Amino acid sequence: MNSKKTVLQPKLIFLVDGIGAVLTTCFLFILSLFEPFFGMPRYILYLLMIPAGLLAICSLSRYRRPGVNWRWHLRFIAIANLLYCLVTACLVINFFEQLTGWGIAYFIVEMMIVVILAVFELRISGNNS
Repeated sequence: MNSKKTVLQPKLIFLVDGIGAVLTTCFLFILSLFEPFFGMPRYILYLLMIPAGLLAICSLSRYRRPGVNWRWHLRFIAIANLLYCLVTACLVINFFEQLTGWGIAYFIVEMMIVVILAVFELRISGNNS
C-alpha cells in the first residue's frame, strides 16, 4: 500500500503541473490575441509559450510514467518553473511601462501560482519518505 501511495503522489503532482503548463500556454495565446488590452508584445508572449509548452510535455510525460527517478524529474521541473518565473518577472519589469493593469495582474497571479507549485514540488522531491 505504501509503494502505491509513493507512486500515486508524484503522478498527481506531474498531472497538476502539466495541466497548469497547458493552461499557461493557452492563456498566453489568448493574451496575444488581445495584446492592446494586456500590453505585453505579442512576440514576447509567443516566446513565453515555448518553455510553457515544453514544461507541459515534460510533466505530462512523467505523469504517464513517473519512473524510478521521479524525484529528480520533479526537482528539474520545479527549478524550470522557477526559472520561467524569473524570466517572466524580468520581462514584466522590462515592459512595465506598456503593460496595462490587467497585464500586470495576470503575470503577478501566474507567477504566484507557479512559485507556490514549484516550492511544493521541491519539498516533495526532497522528501525521503
